[in-house]
Amino acid sequence: MPNPKSLPDLPEDYTSKFFFNDVVTKLVDDNFRGHVLRCWADEDDMMGMGSDPTNPIERPLLRGEVGIRNMRTQELLICPESSVVLFHRAFINGDIVKRSLTSHDSAVIIDQSSEVLLEHLGTKKRLNQWIQQDKLRSHFLVEVGDKVVSDNWLGSVESVIRRAVVKRHDADTAYRVFDLATSMDPGRALHELMPRSDERGEELLFDKGDLKDIVLSSEIVSIRVAWHVLNQKLPISAQDDYPEPPKQWTGDKVWELIHFAMDDRRPVQLGDGMFITDRALRDSLEIEDSVYTTRTDFRPRPVKSTISSLKIVGARSKLTLRWQNGSVTTDWASDVVPYQNVDEYETWPGDCVIWKGDSGQRIPAVVQTFDAHNRVADVFCLDGREKPREIISALELDPGLSQVYGVGIGSIVLLCDDNGAPLPEVPSLGQGDYSRDLTWETEVLEECRKHPPTMGLDNEVTSTEPIGDPSAIDWWGEVKALKLDGTVEVRLANGSSKTVGLKNIYLLRGTLEDEIMDPLEDMPGGEGMMMNGMPPMMISPTGHMAMMIPNGMVMGGFPPLDDLHDYDDDGFDDGHPEEEDDSMGSDLHSGSETFSEQMEIYQRADLHDDDCPSIERDAELLENLGMEVEDEETRDAEEAEKLALGTTSESPQATPSTLPPANGDAGPSKPRRVLNEDWQRFDISEEAPADHHFIKETVSTPERSYLSRVNRELTALRSSLPENILVRTYENRTDLVRCLIIGPEGTPYANAPFVFDVFMDPTKFPREPPKVHFHSHTNGQGRCNPNLYEDGKVCLSVLGTWSGDKSESWNPRTSSLLQVFVSISGLVLVRSPYHCEPAFAKLEGTREGRVNSRHYSEKAYVLSRSFVRTALQRPPTGFEDALRTFYYDKGRLKDVIDHAKRLIDKTEASAAKGASVEEEDENAEMWNADAIGSLTVGASLTLKRTISSLQTLWEDHLAKA
Repeated sequence: MPNPKSLPDLPEDYTSKFFFNDVVTKLVDDNFRGHVLRCWADEDDMMGMGSDPTNPIERPLLRGEVGIRNMRTQELLICPESSVVLFHRAFINGDIVKRSLTSHDSAVIIDQSSEVLLEHLGTKKRLNQWIQQDKLRSHFLVEVGDKVVSDNWLGSVESVIRRAVVKRHDADTAYRVFDLATSMDPGRALHELMPRSDERGEELLFDKGDLKDIVLSSEIVSIRVAWHVLNQKLPISAQDDYPEPPKQWTGDKVWELIHFAMDDRRPVQLGDGMFITDRALRDSLEIEDSVYTTRTDFRPRPVKSTISSLKIVGARSKLTLRWQNGSVTTDWASDVVPYQNVDEYETWPGDCVIWKGDSGQRIPAVVQTFDAHNRVADVFCLDGREKPREIISALELDPGLSQVYGVGIGSIVLLCDDNGAPLPEVPSLGQGDYSRDLTWETEVLEECRKHPPTMGLDNEVTSTEPIGDPSAIDWWGEVKALKLDGTVEVRLANGSSKTVGLKNIYLLRGTLEDEIMDPLEDMPGGEGMMMNGMPPMMISPTGHMAMMIPNGMVMGGFPPLDDLHDYDDDGFDDGHPEEEDDSMGSDLHSGSETFSEQMEIYQRADLHDDDCPSIERDAELLENLGMEVEDEETRDAEEAEKLALGTTSESPQATPSTLPPANGDAGPSKPRRVLNEDWQRFDISEEAPADHHFIKETVSTPERSYLSRVNRELTALRSSLPENILVRTYENRTDLVRCLIIGPEGTPYANAPFVFDVFMDPTKFPREPPKVHFHSHTNGQGRCNPNLYEDGKVCLSVLGTWSGDKSESWNPRTSSLLQVFVSISGLVLVRSPYHCEPAFAKLEGTREGRVNSRHYSEKAYVLSRSFVRTALQRPPTGFEDALRTFYYDKGRLKDVIDHAKRLIDKTEASAAKGASVEEEDENAEMWNADAIGSLTVGASLTLKRTISSLQTLWEDHLAKA
């Protein structure tokens, strides 16, 4: 594996030390505080960097570097990780952590307690005593993200506009500032406030204040609320009596809302403004406040202002962790690291999952423990069976990849009598989404500027605390704990706790957390994280396109599709004679043929090697790649003539379903002369199969260029397919193609069949890429590859299904079906598919990428073995003979079985010794020559059942033979 770009002399086994949002200090300067904005492992570090050359941290990072912001000067810089040390790391309940990036075991934060060091914002005096966070409260009583209730409606605060009174640093006068939720704590100087302008770049200060000026007070002017949902405990007949409340609340009206601070969902941050709620504690600390007397142009007499705000200058947190094995520990936050690249099959105690059995059953269950080394889970089944506990493979778990199962710690839920969903599903309720309304903010700020008195700003706010009564709000709350019997503990809005079942809750949708991370969106994986699918292209001296293969070889033989002409309806260039010459004309030459000349060469009955230099070159290169190539002399002239698909004068409006037979001749075909009659890489059938995914696509009249382009596509396929790729086309539907790719050797996909259906829309192709559907057979057990989805989506730039670099997108002049198929074989079905994800590609060759890559490869191996079983039990139409030849006659099925049995035996031997496979391989090469050196116990359990089925098929074949 290649080593990532790193700082000089960095050890090969180096792992990142810092993560986004960490606070660091310098080894040579204890007073320095830096906020980590970028770190090497961040997925965003891979895209968009370098677009702003004036930004000092926008260049790509080297491994061992970190991008930070000086919290005092706001300076941005990149520095070696070795030059800084961790000062503070913040988490929230529900986060997943590890003790190191290279460890297998992980834990969920189920609770935490934090202590902080404080400094007075006015006097700058530091309190030399650790204070419990639960004795503090934010200076701002209402913050963005807080929950509010009005008349049985639950909503979230999406915007806050505040008024601040600011004292000039060189005079006893003050002025007003209107602020969009920045940290205008009393006692802060304006230079500490970020940003000084709003998102539209408009100045927030009424008067042109100086950055040394001091904030004296801050009060709410107005808030905007996104209303989500009505109380679900109300009778349905009464719900129409509660219309949605207004979105904007101004002045004292704000305090009529029932307000719920979501402090538990916000990590402790250095610099946050706080005040001490415990008066006795405050008095014991002997805090001296700052007092200012100022004059303003909006108050008739001098005003005394007392600043009592404090800011956090130090913090430490103890986390209560529940590990996957069920144990509970207490650790300092600085001793663990965030687990960001969570494996899709990993679970933790209390998680609700579906157990997907091999026979198709789907059983709801609750995880009791998860063995991260052996990849097995102890689950409690919720189907009422007599013995509910089962030990199952991680590969048979569905933790909710496409559907929300259960809830998580910190989830906001609504109580109900019965949500109507089958276990363990929890439906979501909630309207709208969480997004700032910039139009509203603009209007309110402009009103403040033009007419301050109309906003009630000349008077003091009469209420400083919410007056709404939360004691009666018992119909929504926050999940605090997951029980091992499938129930959850909810801390209700009124402060009490209640244990409820999954059938008695809805998950709140449309909140700030949904905007940050929607659990139903594709994760690293998912869509938007896929690899760029188009290989690097180059032009050979003969004018042919060539593809760079991952091992450095170059595969030629792609017809030069960029050499386009205006073809007539007969499929020939208007500048060439339409009549065909059955003799080998002396005007034909090699090495620099146009496509039309090449096509005429391909269509002649008797071809010589020197007439087709590109094919000869392909043969040599493919053989160098370990792929068999047919002898050109075995190609049949009649087979080549099948590529002439032009329309006739009698049928000018021919459609894909009415085109003449592809052989262009009603006479009898000559016998095919191929090396193996049952392994035909390219063949044309009379009718498209009923099981083709696109068989029901509407048949449309083709555009002028369509037929000639199809000719060229089929010519390229017929002449240049590697040995492991088979293609079938159809006389009655030239818009459809089916492709079988046998997984390449040296990958987890070796000897497994992958079937793809293709649709070339006659009204759009080749201006738009073809549609490609993948036939997945994973039984709902997840993707076998980051680019191949269970629903059939193939994620590649060249297909327009992934927004990669523009140069990698479909080009009507240069892209081809052959390129698509070889891209899938060479760039998707690879040795380490985990690194096909752009977010994880940079982890290739690192210790932190090793664990997840191993797990992903074994998943790909096990799932692709099930593809063999499906292909033999229900072979895709058109490939029945080829599959029978490959797996039975050539004995590849026996190879698949024997290889899997060796891995299973190795796993069982390791388990008998009490050692995990990873421990035995710790100092060895991760993968051997066949890409799978070992399996975990969980993978072995699933593989056993698949191999048992394959063994039965093999024995049945031997009995019949």
